[in-house]
Amino acid sequence: MTKLGTKFLIAATFAATTAFSAGAAMATATQAQPVTKTIYVLADDMGLLGPDKQHHDSFLPSSFVLKAGQQVKLVFVNYDDMPHSFTAPGLHVNVIVKAATHKAGSDAVVPTETTYTFTPSKAGQFRWHCNFPCDKGDGAGWAMKASATGQDAVGYMAGYVVVM
Repeated sequence: MTKLGTKFLIAATFAATTAFSAGAAMATATQAQPVTKTIYVLADDMGLLGPDKQHHDSFLPSSFVLKAGQQVKLVFVNYDDMPHSFTAPGLHVNVIVKAATHKAGSDAVVPTETTYTFTPSKAGQFRWHCNFPCDKGDGAGWAMKASATGQDAVGYMAGYVVVM
């Protein structure tokens, strides 16, 4: 092989290695970005209508799908002036969602944001619920009553995280 051929081969190898490394670095950087799931927490007067025709404290969405091994950032936007929890024992997650505040001089509520980042490691269906007593409006705690599948009413103060 000539000197020119050798130089070309070295340059081509260097370019290919650099391009591969840059591509791998970009793929790693892309994978490191968490998927964001925003969950709204609504007070009973804003929450979902129950079978008793009353509004109840609610997490929206109450159920969602995640991918195993992919980092996720949960963003809870709480419009209730009470704290809540997002407790999923099977995922080893227990997030305390901060209470909303009241705007000075009015009845208006200023929502608060609580974030929690984790990576689900195994596939499955995991039930979550709120540990804090709430839903004290006209429905007198209906959304906190145990259902056949566990603590709290699914679709209101409980739900499922499905990890694929």
